[in-house]
Amino acid sequence: MRIFNKDHKVNFVDRHNTLVGFDNHQQCCEKFGWSVSQSSGDLSCVVASKEELEPYAFDPTSPPIHQNDPITEGGSVSFLLVAPGMTPLYLTLFNHHNGYYSHGFHLDCGGKLALEGEL
Repeated sequence: MRIFNKDHKVNFVDRHNTLVGFDNHQQCCEKFGWSVSQSSGDLSCVVASKEELEPYAFDPTSPPIHQNDPITEGGSVSFLLVAPGMTPLYLTLFNHHNGYYSHGFHLDCGGKLALEGEL
């Protein structure tokens, strides 16, 4: 998996050309971002470098896991990452806000839009 960050967008692309894109343009007071961890929804990053993600790919059999946060009106979405002989990981996109700010995301599989939404 490779990570590209340009023009207020971050894209995660695996070797199968599956892409998760996330709008990371700061709008005001929201706390947003992404993390890679061993459990879905965990916002503490356990991967030390982009190089450690190289062997990972999105698991096409595992649907994204959505979690809503009624207190901040935000939430998160997590995608399962797998690599042969390695511990599975989750890419989690998140946004915590006061109801006025959102960050879009999308999932493309082989160049075809499979999912899009906002956090």
